[in-house]
Amino acid sequence: MGKKRAKVAYVVFQGRVPGIYDDWAQCEAQVNGHSGSVFQGYHTREEAVADWRDFQEEEARGTKRTLDETIDSITTRSASADQIEKKQRIVANIDDPSSKYAEAPRPVEPGSQDPPLMADPEMIEDEGEGVQLTAEQKAVVDLALARHNIFLTGAAGSGKTVTLKEIIRQLQARHKSHESKGLLNVHIVAPTGIAALPLNGRTTYSFAGWKPDSLQKPMKELLEIIRATTVEAVKHLKVLIIEEVSMVESQFLERLNRLFQHILFSNLPFGGKQVIFVGDFHQLPPVKPFQFCLECGEPMSNRGWTYSCKAEIPAYQHACQKVKFDAGDKWAFKAQVWADLKLRHVKLEHIHRQKDTNFQDVLNKIRNGLPLEDHEWEDLERTKELPPNAFAVRLMSRIIMVNQFNEIELAKLSTEERSWTAFDTCVKKSYENSDKFPPRSTAIAAKLKELKDGLKDHSFQTELKLKIGAKVVLLHNLNPKLGLVNGSQGEVVKFSDAEGWKTKEISQWESMRAKDFTGRNGYFVPVVKFSNGRCHSIPPIIHDATKIDGNDRYLVSRSQIPLTLGWALSIHKSQGMSLQYAEVSSRDIFEPGQLYVGVSRVSTLEGLVVTGFQREMLGLDEEVTRFYNETAWEKLDV
Repeated sequence: MGKKRAKVAYVVFQGRVPGIYDDWAQCEAQVNGHSGSVFQGYHTREEAVADWRDFQEEEARGTKRTLDETIDSITTRSASADQIEKKQRIVANIDDPSSKYAEAPRPVEPGSQDPPLMADPEMIEDEGEGVQLTAEQKAVVDLALARHNIFLTGAAGSGKTVTLKEIIRQLQARHKSHESKGLLNVHIVAPTGIAALPLNGRTTYSFAGWKPDSLQKPMKELLEIIRATTVEAVKHLKVLIIEEVSMVESQFLERLNRLFQHILFSNLPFGGKQVIFVGDFHQLPPVKPFQFCLECGEPMSNRGWTYSCKAEIPAYQHACQKVKFDAGDKWAFKAQVWADLKLRHVKLEHIHRQKDTNFQDVLNKIRNGLPLEDHEWEDLERTKELPPNAFAVRLMSRIIMVNQFNEIELAKLSTEERSWTAFDTCVKKSYENSDKFPPRSTAIAAKLKELKDGLKDHSFQTELKLKIGAKVVLLHNLNPKLGLVNGSQGEVVKFSDAEGWKTKEISQWESMRAKDFTGRNGYFVPVVKFSNGRCHSIPPIIHDATKIDGNDRYLVSRSQIPLTLGWALSIHKSQGMSLQYAEVSSRDIFEPGQLYVGVSRVSTLEGLVVTGFQREMLGLDEEVTRFYNETAWEKLDV
């Protein structure tokens, strides 16, 4: 392992006196004991100056970022995405009361031997020849190193992730000497945080500088408000890697393509950058495809299996008349840019995760929509004996079933219970005089009620009940650097009174919502020990979004503890996870790929039980079948 480079400059973003400092001693004097401090160490002074300049520009524009966004942009600029150590960055606030710089008691002492959650690419680069690959996998790595655009697929357990990690390792090593201003040259993105985390990546939205409600804006407008950090990242990257591409909607892929073309002033697909897609279209599809028109941002209508834009905005009418899609067009491979990239399509054939060949055969049948024999169903359904203290996660198709199962398990605990009620807010962002009188006032009141009622479907629960010992899942990217992302699993170990804890600086709007929430629920927060060994208090999160209705803009928010019970998970939430033990319910499977995703989360038949007594399987998606049958797959020289 090579020696890590020393830090030659530090930027204090939040501290006693923010600014650039030449050594750790100067930096420490500004942050040690100062609540809410945020700072970063750099290998060159140029990197520090560039980050400090960008931070000041955003402050001057009045677009001050949240603490998480500040850290996110710092990560983008980090020379090799160094794991940020306590010595280099300290954040003392309600999110981490165990910090030695916080003026609050520690809820739980984290284990001193916790393994790092995110690998340091500098360490990866120095691991010599990396992992031992099969000839098939090495051929794929060679294609990537030859600068080809690639789609890499294969059944669950075929080694896609192992191959991808080696591609990343070698590409990072190749491009390290060409890094400019400390910007990454290999970016890994994924549609969910839980898929991006193991690869030191970011979500597709985060990379683009968007939020889900950003897609309500016309594409032309999105291209006029690109973040400076996104521009620099796109200009300097050499390779973009998209993991779990089956969950990326075709129109989102096209938006991303246009973003690259605009920044790079190029008509080439993705501006001529090398692109690698990884995923399996036999797994789950994009969620809620075709919500908003790419051209004008208006909601799209859904009539049966057809989606179209009915917007009557004069500036976009001509373009929007062409915006029509069938349900099967949701897949990423249906986007025009997929064909334009001239991808080398690679399918890994050999299964590695499942060592039992009979189990492999069963999984392949389910993946391909083929019927199982009675004895194969019996093997899946028979009860398995688990080791002491082992726990099988229940995977189910529908959220309502997941919730019911979790409530039953919670009722079995006789430990201390606490509950939190969400605080919802919905306001119109600005008012005209005419808004005060009918019919405008009536229409606005109806819209406010509609939007507030819609919060009942928010991922943050209206009423959250927890007990000591409850299995939980995090619903928010609380601290990606510590592995605390949407989908992280853990167990409630205690409740702590957070009154008096130091909090990070927040906006006036957030402060008002926080007071509303604590006024209703008090200051107690749950402390969770996560599966990676880390203990963390979970504060309430204010989740807000802008909703557009014609020319009106509404701000809708829900404040709640971002946890849900985790004895059972939706199959959708489990995609990308590897589980030792799982119970998969075959009842009410309603989408091709659901059963396959569930049963392929485990590596052995002895770790899996299929329940529900539903043996009828859904056929494969016709577009997916056609794609896999008609694609010219690479003949790997192995």
